[in-house]
Amino acid sequence: MKLRFRSDEMGRPTVIGAGIADHSPGVALERTLAAMGGTGRRALVASASFALAGCFVAYHPTRPREVAANGVAARVTTVTTLGDVAEVNVALKTPAGERTANAWLTTPATAPCSGGTPATSMSPGELHADERVLDFRQSAINAAGLFQNVPTVVDLDLAPGDPAGTRRCLRVPVADAAGGVEWRAWPRWFLAAGVRVIAGPPSAGPIERALLVSFGGGIWLGPLRLRADWLVGQARTDRLPPPGYGDSNAQLIGGDVGAEIFPVHAGELGIGVQVAYEYLATDFNAAQPDGSASDVYDGRGPQGPRVALRIARLPEPQSWPSFRARPDHWSLGIDLFAARWFGLPGVASTRYGIALDAEWGRWW
Repeated sequence: MKLRFRSDEMGRPTVIGAGIADHSPGVALERTLAAMGGTGRRALVASASFALAGCFVAYHPTRPREVAANGVAARVTTVTTLGDVAEVNVALKTPAGERTANAWLTTPATAPCSGGTPATSMSPGELHADERVLDFRQSAINAAGLFQNVPTVVDLDLAPGDPAGTRRCLRVPVADAAGGVEWRAWPRWFLAAGVRVIAGPPSAGPIERALLVSFGGGIWLGPLRLRADWLVGQARTDRLPPPGYGDSNAQLIGGDVGAEIFPVHAGELGIGVQVAYEYLATDFNAAQPDGSASDVYDGRGPQGPRVALRIARLPEPQSWPSFRARPDHWSLGIDLFAARWFGLPGVASTRYGIALDAEWGRWW
């Protein structure tokens, strides 16, 4: 949206309106993303990244995985997977200056800190200063039978702050491989982002074809997902502009609340249904050839129920026998929807469209 100004009698700039000259879908999406700001753009980038890289899953232990000895304590908090990378997060309490020099995933039968599957990288935790994030290759883990056929521990080679001090090894249990579920990825809530294209009958009234960007999230209630989404976008309109103005369009902003479930699973394909109620405040714009604009806000806007058929990819998370994840922990799919609108005089009530949506679960 372009804001136009004029100076008042005191020389101060005053907004007189906004207008958009190009109504093409590409320009509409570009300006919609600009209006969303950095948070919305990052959400859509994250959705595309997950679609290309694979399913991100954060596993949490069903019972504590910790050890304490000689003034040092360590606890494995999460095991996360993305692509061929498995991250083992360890909360570590050590004397001042002590650091982790090396780390390996191995079995209890090996001598401490003598070898195994080495960490490809080590870094501090993003949220907690006492955490160490250890990255391992899943292909190497699988080749060694770790997490699946043999008990697994993580060895931490601790270097003292004093160069004259003695290095020591701390061994922390990760998986027993004795049967049963030891790690679960059962997130409490999820984030979501998507793009919607809305169509209607030939004479759709003040709001015709529309392009919306959505950003939101929700929680699980058993297999049911309850969600709320923020919507922003633009539509074509047949609403007559003021005399002397042209190039009319309608800016839309609002949101919806709904519920969805995926009762049918066939491999990585999930078939689901979503029921929601949406509301969109409307801002009508028109421009003059000299660049001035008319801006008319209508807070009533279209609103009404919407039902969607969801056809989504529900990828099988990378897991091992003692690891379990929600089947809809992560999803990327196409929605075919129909809506019944009212609330804005002259608006066509029957609407239909298509959407691309991505959701991924989070524990915190």
